[in-house]
Amino acid sequence: MKYACIIFLVTAIFIACTKSELSRGPRPLVPAVPANFPAFPSMPDNPMTIEGVELGRKLFYDKRLSGLNNISCASCHQQDLAFADGVAFSNIGASGKFLHRNAPALFNMAWVTNGLF
Repeated sequence: MKYACIIFLVTAIFIACTKSELSRGPRPLVPAVPANFPAFPSMPDNPMTIEGVELGRKLFYDKRLSGLNNISCASCHQQDLAFADGVAFSNIGASGKFLHRNAPALFNMAWVTNGLF
């Protein structure tokens, strides 16, 4: 079901675009990096683009990607709490049951290259 939603979203995006928008291709995004930070890791198979960041933002707030269509990533990773949930243990998950974990903060994720779990 989750993959069907993703395929639907990607298809809808392509249908919504005009021919000139599609022929333009993805626009590269090179964010500013603070002077004391290393350069972003090179990912030729997944380059950062303006369109990719916009899509990621939409998916992060979309509840349809959860198993029960009732919770988005942003439900737990709250922007005003450094994209964390601010609690030691959470019951915010899709099941509503007590969880033995919390939603960790999401920042500096551009430098994560070895997976998240």
